[in-house]
Amino acid sequence: MQISISTGCLHHLPPDQIADMAVAAGFQCVEVLLNGGLMQNIEAMRLALRSRGLTVSAVHAPFYLDWLLSAPGKQDEAMTAASAVIEAAVQFEAPILTIHPGKSPPLGIPAREYIETAESNLASIRKAAAQQGMELLLENTAGLYFLGIKIAGQLASSPEEMERFLGPPDAPHMFMTFDTSHAFTIKNTTVDGYIYRMNSRIRSVHLSDTNGLTDHLPIGYGKLDFHRIFSALRNVGFNGNVTLELRPSLSSLEELRRNRILVETELL
Repeated sequence: MQISISTGCLHHLPPDQIADMAVAAGFQCVEVLLNGGLMQNIEAMRLALRSRGLTVSAVHAPFYLDWLLSAPGKQDEAMTAASAVIEAAVQFEAPILTIHPGKSPPLGIPAREYIETAESNLASIRKAAAQQGMELLLENTAGLYFLGIKIAGQLASSPEEMERFLGPPDAPHMFMTFDTSHAFTIKNTTVDGYIYRMNSRIRSVHLSDTNGLTDHLPIGYGKLDFHRIFSALRNVGFNGNVTLELRPSLSSLEELRRNRILVETELL
């Protein structure tokens, strides 16, 4: 198991300062979030990490892909964008590419075509990533509910939705990155219950707290029961990558160190 920091915690900084902060906070690995600015600055980020002895545990696809992956009629555009993301991940020698499943359709529009479009695009991206020696992981997403009915968000937020994309527990064709803050928003399950249901299909974890309104908070700033979360991860035999994914405004050097030490104490 390894503990990483997401470059998204520090995306407001230039590459050299991101790498310096990661080292100062005691990290040896980073997950690279390919936000819009970084997609234009791949080489500078790669060199900054390499010169400081930091390895890349994973790459996170940019959020603009969310709007394309499930959009009917946008398959060519989605695959062009995904190809650029895979090429960037190859430059970082990343073993994992984490991706969101795509946006849900507007309220009142049947989801079937959106789901089938996302499934087709994800299958193509998974194949292209595998050809580069990279595993594609699907991240669970947040949901917005009204009177118990999901009214907004992305595909694959609930355990039931996620299982459609991953396949059955005994024969999955895809694995996932589990996000604790996102899981907290889902009705009719708990975060640790979600972990137990996904079990060995979890290959990577995005760790942060949430108060139900604001997500990606440092551990202890929100409502999550991390004793139960850490116990669940241990009990299902999780041994993958754990990435701290915190808001930039709360990613001080002291906070990054505190969260790293806490996670290492609980899981390593």
